Amino acid sequence: MLIQYLIVSALICQSFSLTGHYMNGAPINRKFHVHLTRNRVWGVPFEISQVFCGGSIISERWILTAAYCVFKLPSNTQIEVVAGRDSISQRLDPNQQNRMVTSIHIHHSYPGSNAQHDIALLKVKEPFDFNYYVGKISFEKINPVRILSDYEYNTESTIDDLSNSVAIVSGLGSISRNYTVIIPEYLQYEEVSVIDNEYCRTIIKEAAHYSLE
Repeated sequence: MLIQYLIVSALICQSFSLTGHYMNGAPINRKFHVHLTRNRVWGVPFEISQVFCGGSIISERWILTAAYCVFKLPSNTQIEVVAGRDSISQRLDPNQQNRMVTSIHIHHSYPGSNAQHDIALLKVKEPFDFNYYVGKISFEKINPVRILSDYEYNTESTIDDLSNSVAIVSGLGSISRNYTVIIPEYLQYEEVSVIDNEYCRTIIKEAAHYSLE
């Protein structure tokens, strides 16, 4: 990895995309939250391109996201990061900033799908201009979470015990209480409890669409 320590907005087992589910979510304004849009058709404006994932600004030129969002994308895929916009349908918000992604760095041990090491960094071509609507995750409000080496992950010898603490997840996942997809108009958030790593492993292995082998 490029850096040993990252700031993340939640320490939970699963990352959420547009098809993830939030329960009892509430609208929120998070200046560090961004939309990732992709466009594989040259000449088609990004205003009508697809929002496919989210991320968090950790510095002027770096975005933290889930590895599965950018894993094995077609070579001709263009990714643009949209910051300062909380609405999914308002394509031309006057407060938004758009930046093109120039490089993608996926965790070297990520095997694909929603599995362990599901983390990636995106570097944008031009730095974001931080203001009231766009900014990075606050170091004063968010605790740093160390990215473990493969040895540490497998032995659990130095895992920080953050279980039973409260984290916040934010995004545009479905807000329905069943498998009907209902995408909210505005960015949502939910407070969740952090579970210990052993229990996390257990429930992930019990899910049919996960594999940690």
